[in-house]
Amino acid sequence: MSTRSLRLFALLATLVLLPASAQAKKMADASNTAIASPRFTADAPEIYKAISIDLLEAACKSMDLKPERGKDNDGDPCLTLDFDGIKTVLLMYGDAKECKSMAMQASWELPEDADMAVANDWNRARRFTRAYVTDKVVVLESDLDIEGGVTAETIGRWVGQFKAATAKFVEHMKAKG
Repeated sequence: MSTRSLRLFALLATLVLLPASAQAKKMADASNTAIASPRFTADAPEIYKAISIDLLEAACKSMDLKPERGKDNDGDPCLTLDFDGIKTVLLMYGDAKECKSMAMQASWELPEDADMAVANDWNRARRFTRAYVTDKVVVLESDLDIEGGVTAETIGRWVGQFKAATAKFVEHMKAKG
């Protein structure tokens, strides 16, 4: 395992211990993915512009998210994760070796006494996620564009924020229903 991979996994392990759960990614070859840091120091975080499903799956396993590989309706790779009993799908857009954007999605049956207001109220009050209702299913989702460059910490925070949002969304639906 390369020093770069070890550093990435060490950062992931640290992020898992924080309240906002973490996930990390690896990019293509360092020569074409690194961006100069404005500080120009050796401690500057590495910038990633793509990620492979292999590294993402390993990171999710290290966070005990129980990833299961699959394909979405368009044939793109995805991982199904367990957020404390809430099934969440991490969709990867692009191929399995160079994913350049991702989305996370969780869905629930719409409670009988709930309607579009459950999603509208959520969207009005929250940032970083969106909810919508379709065919008696309510969906919560969030996107992350990697192609412009992100750090492992950014990806970990994104996963952690979505995990926290799923729990809050369940409470929101109960309060509305």
